[in-house]
Amino acid sequence: MALPSSNTSNAIDECLAKRKRTFFDYPEAVNVLVGKDSETRPIGIDKDKICANSKFFKAACSAAWAEGQAGLVKLPEADPKMFLTYTHWIMTGELELTAANWDSKAIRNELLACYTLADRMDDKALRNHTITGLYSEDTVLCWLVRTDCVTAVYDQTSSGSTLRKILVAQFVGQRTTGSLQVEKFPYEFVRDVACKALDVPMISDESFKDRLPRMLE
Repeated sequence: MALPSSNTSNAIDECLAKRKRTFFDYPEAVNVLVGKDSETRPIGIDKDKICANSKFFKAACSAAWAEGQAGLVKLPEADPKMFLTYTHWIMTGELELTAANWDSKAIRNELLACYTLADRMDDKALRNHTITGLYSEDTVLCWLVRTDCVTAVYDQTSSGSTLRKILVAQFVGQRTTGSLQVEKFPYEFVRDVACKALDVPMISDESFKDRLPRMLE
């Protein structure tokens, strides 16, 4: 039997080396089941990247959790479309919204949904990014203290969340006279506003937008 020439042997070794490097260069993935019932969708994502961004996933993927041992995380309450948006953010650092540019209310609602998911995932970078987006336009800024928006924020976030604190600070800082129609706002918001009003001067020379970056630290 004829032995392969040295050139052929080198070519084979080089090919095997490339295949080996390619195989080991694949990132480890974590599988996520998003949604529930018929809307459940499996999504795979780079484990290292999502754990670096999300404290929730860092904990869920640890050996201490059953999910980490199985390599499968279930998020039945999350919206599959929104989680795909989150996946894109994790992989590219860009937040791609589906709402039309002219529809400010739809953009606001989508940013609120992004914030809610970021809050659940404990992803500080995305939380701050969505808050910056919410406060990027004066028209959106005005809507944020409307009853429907305050109610949406308080319904979808947990006590002590950054967005709740910013809403309360904005509301207190902008009102120097008048009364709060408590029956139109969530009880927790009214309580938080009352507590904040006792701690913070009602009038400040510094604008709210100037204070916002420090609140995101």
